[in-house]
Order: sequence, then structure tokens, then C-alpha cells
Amino acid sequence: MDKRTLKNRRSVDFEGTLIYLAQPEDVIFGKLLYGSDQDIKDAENIYVRQQAELNLPYLYDICEEKGLRQMLDEMRKRVEPYLTDSS
Repeated sequence: MDKRTLKNRRSVDFEGTLIYLAQPEDVIFGKLLYGSDQDIKDAENIYVRQQAELNLPYLYDICEEKGLRQMLDEMRKRVEPYLTDSS
């Protein structure tokens, strides 16, 4: 986990215990970075399920910074039929 992910995490109270969760953009980025078949499938599922809440400029910026922009674009094309708004 990098500093950016720690900075962007959110806290959730789960049955009286405070837990921290990474933002979906950071999880997608991490999955693309590691890049196993299962990681890619996970990233696609998160992207589709969280599409309305995703901070796309942030996701594209971090992928661009680490050379993963093409991989993100390819993933988005694959999941486009499953998006409720493919704009």
C-alpha cells in the first residue's frame, strides 16, 4: 500500500470497530498494477459496481503516472456493455 492509498482511505464503523478501507480507485489501480488474470477481473467488477461513485480523473491520473493508462482504457472498453452510463 502506498502513501496515496493511506491518505485517501476512508473509515467505517463496523459493529463498533473502526476499520479503514481503500477507495475503489486505489483498489482498481492496485489490481491493474499487479495484473494477474484474477486481479484484472476484480478491477473490472469494482469498476462496474462502483462506476457512479468513481473519481475518474483521479483514477486516470494515477494510472497515467504509473504507465497503466492503456491497460485502464482496455479494461473500460471490455466492461462498457455493463455500464449504466457509458459516457
